[in-house]
Amino acid sequence: MRNIVIILMVFASTIIFAQDSLRKIIVNERKIRTYERTIEISGSPDSVFAFMDDIRNTGKHMTENSNAMMGSKLGLHWLSDHKTGLGTKYRWTGKVVGMKMDFTVEVNKWIDGKEKEWGTVGDAKMIVIDWFEMYLVVTPNDKGTTNTKLGIFYTKHRGLWGLLFGKWYSKWCVKSMLKDTKKHFKNYEKTEQH
Repeated sequence: MRNIVIILMVFASTIIFAQDSLRKIIVNERKIRTYERTIEISGSPDSVFAFMDDIRNTGKHMTENSNAMMGSKLGLHWLSDHKTGLGTKYRWTGKVVGMKMDFTVEVNKWIDGKEKEWGTVGDAKMIVIDWFEMYLVVTPNDKGTTNTKLGIFYTKHRGLWGLLFGKWYSKWCVKSMLKDTKKHFKNYEKTEQH
């Protein structure tokens, strides 16, 4: 009897693990793709995390006109009372090349000063990707700077825009967020030296 219980427990845990793994591979019968980048930033893990935790800092690439946004920008609307931390929720709206963008994002994992995960919830109206989940991990290194890992899981939009630009756009988002953060800390470093 004891062996049967052990076998059932192993079988059940295998099914649970497999279901969680499938979530990382397939969302709504779509292949999940991923992109990740790690860079070194001149700041403490706490200060780098605090800066990147605020979407008003790392979402600049979507709130300002740029070639990548085809001259458009999106509006940011807060749905939660707090702007950082677990459960933070906000909505992006606007138009890019005349097409409507409207999607909600929620922070679903948050370890202060260390780690964060956030992604789309509900019905997302986007042009080149259909769904995303991002993650941030900051760790100190022996140089006194911070190793900053930022990544995205996403599914390409089913149309031509997704095929042509889904991968490029996802990489651009990650790179832009890291570039804006690195630039902020370089500028901060310059003002501290004067």
